[in-house]
Amino acid sequence: MAATLQLPTPGVPSRDATAIGVGLVGVAVLLGLGLALIGSLAIFALVGLLVVLAIARNPMLGVFAVLVTTPLLAAQERGTFVPGFRAHELVLFAVVAAVGLRLAVLFLSGRSVRIRLCTVDIAFAVVAFAGSVSPVLLNLWRGRPLTTDGIGQLLVFPKYFALYLVIRIAVRSTKHVRLALLTMLTTGAIVALIALVQTAATARVNELFLDLGWEVTEHFFIGKTTSTIGNAILLGMYLSSLFAVAMSLLFHSLQSNGLRSWRHPSTLIAGAATALLGLAGLATAQMSTIIAMACAVIICLLVIRRTYYLGLIPFIGGLALVPLWPVVAKRLEEFEGFNQLPRSWADRVANLQSFFLPELATDDNWIWSVRPETSKLDTNNITGTVFIESGYLAMLWIGGVLLLFAVVAFQVTSLRATWRRVRRSDKWLSAAATGAFVGFFATAVLMLIDSHLTFRASADVLYTLLALSLVPLAPPVEMRAK
Repeated sequence: MAATLQLPTPGVPSRDATAIGVGLVGVAVLLGLGLALIGSLAIFALVGLLVVLAIARNPMLGVFAVLVTTPLLAAQERGTFVPGFRAHELVLFAVVAAVGLRLAVLFLSGRSVRIRLCTVDIAFAVVAFAGSVSPVLLNLWRGRPLTTDGIGQLLVFPKYFALYLVIRIAVRSTKHVRLALLTMLTTGAIVALIALVQTAATARVNELFLDLGWEVTEHFFIGKTTSTIGNAILLGMYLSSLFAVAMSLLFHSLQSNGLRSWRHPSTLIAGAATALLGLAGLATAQMSTIIAMACAVIICLLVIRRTYYLGLIPFIGGLALVPLWPVVAKRLEEFEGFNQLPRSWADRVANLQSFFLPELATDDNWIWSVRPETSKLDTNNITGTVFIESGYLAMLWIGGVLLLFAVVAFQVTSLRATWRRVRRSDKWLSAAATGAFVGFFATAVLMLIDSHLTFRASADVLYTLLALSLVPLAPPVEMRAK
């Protein structure tokens, strides 16, 4: 039987195709007019507008943009494009504007608004208020002026709350969670690879970073592994949260496919990601990172009820230290025979005693706050500035007892909410909850010595994982047809 070829008959173009065509023509015309009349600035503005409109159409595009740009651009000098802001913060603000535009359009189109807040949403909202509005009111009441640096500090908690809300609103299904976690792990693998290269060739990589406009920090001077985050402590906390996610996926794969299925693609990929993130985390040579990663291992084994594997930790840790021994040996030299605190730890205690504790203890400042700025000038320091090296004291300094209590309540609420979700049957939801629980648990401990709750990049991934772990709860703002 001879085969016949039937050609499709031309038809009327669909509405979608017509809209796409008209849109492309319109964009081309606007680009041409902008380039001819105003110049390159118009092109950037128009591209930014198109990006905002695209994210408003599909908020998940904004989620991907934030998850990729934040860790890769976190160390870029503040004010490179817009005074006072880093590049990844501009991306976040564009995404927040796009999601807000989407909600406004839906509301104006006749949709009814339903606000459904869970306990974590409320606790985080209280922290955002106590870390921004409340300090302003307290400073005005006590007659203390606000500076530019102080205003910047007051934007930190609202910024992270906005990030959390964007993730809560945009990510609505297990598929979205899987795509978000894969994006985070892929970006984290890139950051980890750069960290390992930097460990082997510190000077050359640092020169490249400085040429790209990276912020100069004291960690550049002392040769620590910073990767694209710009700070070894921040990098370590960022990697430890993703390390917990990768390890959770690895254990889930071993459980579902059997211990003999180590050659299964999902097991190999999860194992490689766990090893890469773990090695890069150890390369930072930070005690806080080691503590956080140890918490990740223990919690993951508790989740799968395989605590007898804890005996393998010294053996595996010893193998991981072999290629990184020069970094570890350099850090051990700071202990000087373990007869005294390392120099970096002793400097933190001295800075608190000299610059912050006396002012915090006078005039009831520990109750009502001191001021939003958490730094002071010090000509003896490499960077000329010293910071409050304790997260809990920083909360008292910024917002007094109210902010401290709000932060502690938020941590407890987040720990309880994520722990209830670590044993979910879906491995992606469980991995997100495990990463969030590990991050909050480690942060609650390490805030005794650092402000981990507001660290750039590491705090971003922590609040993202927290929002992902709450899926499939109803988003905080929901639009329904009337």
